Amino acid sequence: MRTDVDRRGLTLLEVLVAMAILGISAAAWTRLSGQGMHSLGAAQRDEDQMQQLDQALQRTVIASARQLRQRLGTSTLAGVDTEIAEVASGLFVVRVRRAGEANWRLKTAFYRRGRDATESR
Repeated sequence: MRTDVDRRGLTLLEVLVAMAILGISAAAWTRLSGQGMHSLGAAQRDEDQMQQLDQALQRTVIASARQLRQRLGTSTLAGVDTEIAEVASGLFVVRVRRAGEANWRLKTAFYRRGRDATESR
């Protein structure tokens, strides 16, 4: 008669349970890794879009009052909608978004004198 002391090794059932646990763990790890990579890619795309919008906003901010007045309203260039409004004399509000989006992503307001140094008198 065999006793527990004589027993060496694992039963087939124990090996199968261990393999099932390893398989479930590997599947969960693979899924989490995939979700992490997807999130990383989405974050990178959002960052690229925000940089593009910021560049469009910066190009507008450096314009003179006369140039801004010529561009009042909404225009689209390179997939970016830019809206320029003069809310008071010399006070401009600029908003930008990706073309086709409903919500404006970036907005700023700034003042330009009636006659800029870049404008002729």
